[in-house]
Amino acid sequence: MRKLYLLAGLAVVGLGLAGWATLSNAQPVIPPVPDDPLPLIPVPPAKGEAVSKPLPPPGKPEAELIHQPETAPPGGPDLAPTLPAAAATPASRQLPLSLPAPDAIKTPADPGLNLPPIPQLPDSSPKSEHAVEKRVEADAPATVTAQVAPLSGPRSNKQEPSVALEWAGPPLAKVGQPAEYFLLVRSTCSIPVQKVTVQVRLPQGMNLQSSEPKAETSSGVLLWDVGTLAAREEKRLSMKVICPARGELACQAWVTFTGSSILPVQVREPKLVIKSSGPDKAILGDTTSLVFAVANPGDCAAEKARISVTLAPGLESARGNKLSYDLGDLQPGETRTLQVPCATKAAGEQRCEAIVEAEGLKTGDTVTVNVIQPRLDVEVHGPKLRYLERRAVYAIKVSNPGEAAAANVFVTHLVPEGFKFVSADNSGSHEAGVRLVKWFIGDLAPGQSKEVKVELQTVAVGEHTHKVVASGGRTMRSEKELVTRVEGQSEVMLEVTDLDDPIEVGGETAYEVKVSNTGSKTETKLQVICTIPSQLEFKSASGPIPFRYAGGEVVFEAVPELAPHGELVFKVMVKAKAKGDARFRARLTSTNLTEPVEKVESTHVYEE
Repeated sequence: MRKLYLLAGLAVVGLGLAGWATLSNAQPVIPPVPDDPLPLIPVPPAKGEAVSKPLPPPGKPEAELIHQPETAPPGGPDLAPTLPAAAATPASRQLPLSLPAPDAIKTPADPGLNLPPIPQLPDSSPKSEHAVEKRVEADAPATVTAQVAPLSGPRSNKQEPSVALEWAGPPLAKVGQPAEYFLLVRSTCSIPVQKVTVQVRLPQGMNLQSSEPKAETSSGVLLWDVGTLAAREEKRLSMKVICPARGELACQAWVTFTGSSILPVQVREPKLVIKSSGPDKAILGDTTSLVFAVANPGDCAAEKARISVTLAPGLESARGNKLSYDLGDLQPGETRTLQVPCATKAAGEQRCEAIVEAEGLKTGDTVTVNVIQPRLDVEVHGPKLRYLERRAVYAIKVSNPGEAAAANVFVTHLVPEGFKFVSADNSGSHEAGVRLVKWFIGDLAPGQSKEVKVELQTVAVGEHTHKVVASGGRTMRSEKELVTRVEGQSEVMLEVTDLDDPIEVGGETAYEVKVSNTGSKTETKLQVICTIPSQLEFKSASGPIPFRYAGGEVVFEAVPELAPHGELVFKVMVKAKAKGDARFRARLTSTNLTEPVEKVESTHVYEE
């Protein structure tokens, strides 16, 4: 170490002598400041030693100091910049102003030290804020790099905030005359640095005349609050100083700042949109299809997309009413479509729900299908009571009260045993073997109806059921029945005739009373009563049943029944006793006659 001190002292003394010799031969005027002034290098003394060296040629900066966040020069701001006594020169000699380099090492301003541009997708691994990297160069050809490693972990976007300080100004100053020096503070990194503060400690024997921008002064230290420096931004600090005495002085400058590391992150947003669609209406029994379109309108893939579909009870697919499908990853702008064929099982509005999910995403939509159906209603109108061997007309009306058209509609009428077919309108056909009358109606629109008729004749008494059926496509069917009671008709006839007409007084004649049943029904409780007029006298009577005579009337007992086409004959014998128009009356009553049937036979009685 003593050898080092000795060499340093000899170097200072040598430089002093060389400067004295130069000044003795030079003009006493300080040369003007060049356009590109030479920098003054802020150098703190190391271990009490001073190192002086020749100034570099004009236009070439001496050194560039790269600082890191919150990093101060060795020794801190309180480091005394005054040269030791061994390095001082006599006050009577004017020596050139020379500054010692920090720790005998200088850092050049190297544009090649710029940080690389920030990549598009940096690694998100954490990086220590205290990572410090220094690059220094000495006059020797070798380059020394010292690096403090950051915290362990991957590092892909290395961003080192750094600031450089450069001095510029005249290398010589005159006693008592102002000299202007500049301090250039420059960001040498590709990111902004904040809270930049520059401080300068003026040595004893140098007085500040002015500064631009104006610096704050405290205990001989100048302070500039620079603020934020953008990437590669440079600011210039100016100082005018006066040196009242000769000597070699050193100005110390240091900078503090807050650095940051920028991690660019590209934020993308996947989206899910689902649109459900289907027919507004579907006919019951038909097959319909539901369509679910899933799209990603975002700018990032929607991963592991999956769709779940719940069908309404009135719809059914081959896989049941609950379906689930994996859609995979949906890229931005991609659309995938799912088609689900369904069978319609019930009428009415069928509401189906679809839900699509992906990682962190969920949305849904619904679709409603109105399942409609055609309907057939049939009505039959005809007599409920008909007499035997009489004709009857039956009207059949078929209608569609549904919401859809009924296709291929047929109407059939099953003729009962107590009737026989006579005719049918609207091209109705009769199949005698099966006793069936059939009509083809065709298509019936919603709300439409049509009527057909058939004419039948009664052939047997009793209660007979007419069965009418309307049928169509998609298993449509409607049935109705009508019961008709067929009865026979009694139609009892009464006839009275006189065997001799005219007759004279005292002569005899006979009246024949005939009762017949021309109907189809057996008549019961038939009774005949004959009234003899005053011109005639009762003689005798005969018939199928006994009789009695009283008060001018011949009363026959009631006949229990008279079958259809049956006949009863009664005879009454009389004698004429007075001339005139004799009127013989016969009266018939029976169970089915609401009023008696009377017949009158007139006989002319004369006298010679």
